[in-house]
Amino acid sequence: MKICIYGAGAIGGYLGAELAQAGYDVTLIARGPHLEAMRRNGLTLLVGGEKRVVKVACTDDPAEAGPQDYVIITLKAHSVSPIVDKILPLLGPDTAVVTAQNGILWWYFHRLEGPWEGRQLENADPGARIWNSLGPQRAIGCVVYPSCEIVEPGVVRHLHGNRFMLGEPDGAKSDRVVALSKALKSVGLKAPVRPRIRDDIWLKLLGNVSFNPVSVLTLATLDKITGDEGTRSVVRDMMVESRAVAAKLGRVLVACAEAEIAEAVRGAGGEAVLTAPDHASGSDRVFEAVSQADPGAAHDVVVNLQGDFPAIEPAVIQAALTPLSADSGADIGTVVNEITGDAELADPNKVKAAVAFAPGARIGRALYFSRLVVPGGEGPHYHHIGIYAYRREALARFVALPKGLLEERESLEQLRALEAGMRIDVALVDSFPMGVDTPADLDRARAILDPGS
Repeated sequence: MKICIYGAGAIGGYLGAELAQAGYDVTLIARGPHLEAMRRNGLTLLVGGEKRVVKVACTDDPAEAGPQDYVIITLKAHSVSPIVDKILPLLGPDTAVVTAQNGILWWYFHRLEGPWEGRQLENADPGARIWNSLGPQRAIGCVVYPSCEIVEPGVVRHLHGNRFMLGEPDGAKSDRVVALSKALKSVGLKAPVRPRIRDDIWLKLLGNVSFNPVSVLTLATLDKITGDEGTRSVVRDMMVESRAVAAKLGRVLVACAEAEIAEAVRGAGGEAVLTAPDHASGSDRVFEAVSQADPGAAHDVVVNLQGDFPAIEPAVIQAALTPLSADSGADIGTVVNEITGDAELADPNKVKAAVAFAPGARIGRALYFSRLVVPGGEGPHYHHIGIYAYRREALARFVALPKGLLEERESLEQLRALEAGMRIDVALVDSFPMGVDTPADLDRARAILDPGS
């Protein structure tokens, strides 16, 4: 296996040293004093209290290395376009290009199912130079977690971490990505093959866009940033905003039982899925639509938004996703806002959620939903907004459940989940979206959405 690491600085040097020491045919592309030191003395790796000196081929001329099996790019993302022509001598007919870089990269929309598929990113790849020169079919995504530094030219210190997440743009477990994973694992690195590498890209990006600038501005370490209420709040807001950007890249389907609605949606440029007309709940209908449109489960979270909230703020939809953080344990996310009037509190058409928010918290666990006033006693009450964000596996479990006894008594589908032991977490939002339940509501909605009509 021939592996070229293009941009053998700290991360590239660490990776190259581990592979070369294990006997892989490795070439490092570097420059300046760092290159000269490696040519003269070999690459010194300081790791785990040990000092290793590795003799490895290194050059500033990729043509000397010739075609490779894998070209692992460890340059900063913005540095690739100006030098893309220099990578070409490294490419054979089947060479894979592994992007061990942060950020949303030039191949991001390659084989991404949905309306964005094939879109090219001008900011990441001006003039599509990388896309056209390297070809997106060569790309393998790689999310890098080790921390390393160049102590002096030719000397790399490994600080912590040894995980390199790998994934094909289409999620396939291809021979080439499996072979690379095995190679990295054989030298003691963690290299799982991920079915949704873009999720891993965004997970790391959320930390990059929040912790990194806050750390620079405050000169604080991670433990101090998360331990201070002020900086923690800033980081959270930055993550929520970044996640909102990610959410906008999702696929939007209109699930409907009427051909007339489907035609209207498609005529407006949307994507509609016709479903059976006799579903017991909106979530059952959504599950059928998602199963038709995404049989390979490329999307791991599904948001069920009813069509009677035409003027809902995007922030409210985004808030429904916040309870589904990677370590929350929640199966379903939804939203509530605080009830401020006695009439709303007494209205059985306004569903109440029993939630005990910790002081200052805006996410809590739902204990019950009812058309009656719950809980009793003094304290705030919350109006449930009927938006559900399901983990994909939770949605499949939900629709397979029999209708619950409490669900039938209250006519509330979410009680089916609670009766079955599923966990619903809720986010507190500041406003309740206008619903359309009457002809008068429809007139108001039209006036809001099309003031000139």
